[in-house]
Amino acid sequence: LLCIFLGPLAHAEQPAEQPAGSDAGSMKAERVSDFALLDHTGKFHQLSWYGDLQQVAVIAHANNDAAVAAQLPALEKLSASLDKDSQLFLLNPVLTDNRQNIAQQATTTGSGLPILVDESQLVAESLGLTHVGDALLINPQSMQVQWRGRVNELAAVLNGESPATIATPG
Repeated sequence: LLCIFLGPLAHAEQPAEQPAGSDAGSMKAERVSDFALLDHTGKFHQLSWYGDLQQVAVIAHANNDAAVAAQLPALEKLSASLDKDSQLFLLNPVLTDNRQNIAQQATTTGSGLPILVDESQLVAESLGLTHVGDALLINPQSMQVQWRGRVNELAAVLNGESPATIATPG
């Protein structure tokens, strides 16, 4: 089954199919496959190349989405505060968003975050990213998902707070 995003991903306020704030301790050891994508500037990124890091954060992105626009300043700040053992990526699988449009919006907003362009939508599907703002942390050494939830929970999780202590919108 291939999930095709014909327009923007579902908006952030819609519930995800998986429970928000799931951590690796409360789910079976979920593994992801290695993947490689170009970002909006044309730079190549492959998950396994980040194997010397402790974690890689991936967040579902869509151009011209109000929820994404509202989160960008916080994500920029979060990315700048990460130690050298972590990397944050936005991932855009929306068919109507192409590399040129994504790069143009990143320039307009002043975003320096790498935005991975998933034109085939296969990476987003394999990672289970179905809504704008879905987020996950991956251990690139073991390829295991350490945490899965919403972008508004990510900063707290990266700061060592338990997902159970994070208030989620209801």
